[in-house]
Amino acid sequence: MPENDATQAASNRRVQVNMIVNGSARTLTVEPRMTLLDALRDELGLTGPKKSCDRGECGACTADVEIRERLSGNLCRCACYPNIVDAVAHAARRS
Repeated sequence: MPENDATQAASNRRVQVNMIVNGSARTLTVEPRMTLLDALRDELGLTGPKKSCDRGECGACTADVEIRERLSGNLCRCACYPNIVDAVAHAARRS
C-alpha cells in the first residue's frame, strides 16, 4: 500500500476512549488524532470548553490532573498563570 494510502487508512481508524466527564463515566469512539477539546465539544455536545489558539500550543484545549505540570511549557502571553491555576484548582475541588 503506498504511503499516502497507509496514512489515510490510519487516520480513518477510530479508537474507543473511556473517560470521566463531570463525574459520569463516558465511552466514545473517536479518531486517534481528535483532541480532548474536540471530543468534549463535538462528540459530547459540551460547549463550555473553548478553543483558543487552534494549534494546541497554548494548553487551553488540554485537561490537567496535575495543574502546574500540565501547564508547563505552555506560554501564556497574558500573564494569567496564577489565575488559571487558581481557577483549575477551584473547579477540581467542586467536582
